[in-house]
Amino acid sequence: MSTPTKTGNPPAGLADRGVVMRVMFGAWLQQALYVAAKLDVADALADGPRAAADLADAVGADPTALTRFLRGLGAVGVFDEPAPGVFALNGPAEYLRSDTVDTHKYIAILHGEEAYAACAEALHTARTGKPAFDKVYGTTYFDYLAENPGARSTFDQAMGRETAVPQVVAGCDFGDVGVVVDVGGGTGALLAAVLGDRNGLRGVLFDLPAAVAAATANVARLGLADRVEVVGGDAFEAFPPGGDVYSISRVLHDFDDEQVLTVLGNAHRAMRPGARLFVFDALLPDRPGFNPGRFADLGMLMVLGGRYRTQAELCGLVERAGLRVVAVRHAEGGDPRAESVIEATRD
Repeated sequence: MSTPTKTGNPPAGLADRGVVMRVMFGAWLQQALYVAAKLDVADALADGPRAAADLADAVGADPTALTRFLRGLGAVGVFDEPAPGVFALNGPAEYLRSDTVDTHKYIAILHGEEAYAACAEALHTARTGKPAFDKVYGTTYFDYLAENPGARSTFDQAMGRETAVPQVVAGCDFGDVGVVVDVGGGTGALLAAVLGDRNGLRGVLFDLPAAVAAATANVARLGLADRVEVVGGDAFEAFPPGGDVYSISRVLHDFDDEQVLTVLGNAHRAMRPGARLFVFDALLPDRPGFNPGRFADLGMLMVLGGRYRTQAELCGLVERAGLRVVAVRHAEGGDPRAESVIEATRD
């Protein structure tokens, strides 16, 4: 009997064990981050360092427990402890403040609540390929949001649907005349950025019926009520026809490949020859190694059954739907959340 050949590198002792331990304790650190975000700890430190007892009183926490949570976070570089029992903001902790541009506060809350609980059934996802969330809650994530307004509010804050527009929108040519249909348009931030002072452009904001009231109100607040029509519907059934340009922003990663092909197929059917489609999304690198998108992809897998894709994967789905990719552009800078855009046309 032959002896199996041992592969890989021998363990390097404490260094390699440390890697495993940091990952193993990651769940506790995530919950510590959730506690700090949910209790508004960073906001309470905005005016300077505070003693643990004073800070705990301000945020409604037990001082001893809060001290231990913040020391755990301090061990990985979030929050400082300039004197024993005194805590202060540092660079990373600033991103837990409510008023910080690109704050991570709300996404930390989102990942610390229902999404975190779903991870207890990660093995179910590994064995079946099905979302752990569905098993834990007995329903899909978006159906859960529809029935739980508090969770929906947290989701909308985390996604920044009110204000955030992908950086790459500024480099896209939407034309100066015609109709832009934004699919999954939220409350109209992308359309507002696109239409701007291009008075020859009109918009159609297309989203689920439950989103119509908020979208209509926000479009009016933006002064675009006479240029943007809000339409309720389901992108899995049909798109509004007649657009010169269609956009789908931060949507497709929520779904599996067959669902994405359904959505893109509906785009193809709605588009007349010469119409264009812009797909905005974050793209994964096509090589292994560290990338925050790899972690987000696990969340898509366990919570939604969706996935983040490489450029080749997403372009391949666009082309399978009968559209021709004409350009791919990426946001400049080092922000790991920065999105790319795939531009396609119907011939």
